[in-house]
Amino acid sequence: MPTHHRDHAVLVALGTGMAPCRAFICDRVAARAEGEKVGQMILFFGARHRASEFMYEDELEQYMKEGTLTDLYPAFSRDQKEKIYVHHLMRQNRKQLYELLHPNAGAGIYYACGSGAVHDCRKEIVDAFVQFGGNTEQEADAILTQMQLEGKYNVEAW
Repeated sequence: MPTHHRDHAVLVALGTGMAPCRAFICDRVAARAEGEKVGQMILFFGARHRASEFMYEDELEQYMKEGTLTDLYPAFSRDQKEKIYVHHLMRQNRKQLYELLHPNAGAGIYYACGSGAVHDCRKEIVDAFVQFGGNTEQEADAILTQMQLEGKYNVEAW
């Protein structure tokens, strides 16, 4: 993740996509331990079942207590009748996405890793920029494309 530790970071991990996101979090943990100033870091994690697929749950909760992770949003699609996906939680937290990512606000870094469903998340960021940044959809999409060119919007999907 091409970032300074002081930059805000929005991470999206779907299933095994948690592995690289965990590495980024651990890097921030080490930076904080060395006295570096770190930005806010939030994680949206998605899987089918909490009981069997919430990887590193205890570790992530510890990072929350320590303050390295400022917010943790887990989504489990098969634990209830109505499916809940990461992009649903992103929709509920649009203002925070705007505040952490928009160039006129937080100018942070976005990294999503996992199944092809990570592409569903882009629309939620576009909508956040429209709702809170006053951008049109086309402008918001262009901002994300520019962020991608600058290495601030990254998607690793399979």
